[in-house]
Amino acid sequence: MTFPLWGWFKTPLKNKWLAFSERRMAQATIETLPRHQEASYWRMGLLFALMMFCVMSLPNIIAGQTDIRFILTEIGIWLVSGGIFGGAMKYIMGKKNDKY
Repeated sequence: MTFPLWGWFKTPLKNKWLAFSERRMAQATIETLPRHQEASYWRMGLLFALMMFCVMSLPNIIAGQTDIRFILTEIGIWLVSGGIFGGAMKYIMGKKNDKY
C-alpha cells in the first residue's frame, strides 16, 4: 500500500546507509563497542518497572481515582515484573548463539 511512497527511494537510501555503516564500523574498535556483561540487569528491570508504573498507574494517581492500597499494589506488581524483565534480559543476553 505504501510502496509507491517509499519504493523510489529504497535503493539510493540503502546504498547510502551501507556506506555510512562501513565508515562507522571501520572507525570502531573493540574497546568502544558495548559488552553485555557490563549491563546492570537489576537497573534495567527497575527502570522498566518505573517506566511502566509511570505510564500505567500515574495517570490514575494524578486524576485522584486511587487510594494508598492501589498505589502499593501497583508498585509491587511493577517491581516484580521489572525483576522478571531484568532476569529475562540476563538470560537472553547471556546465551551464546552458535548459529552466527
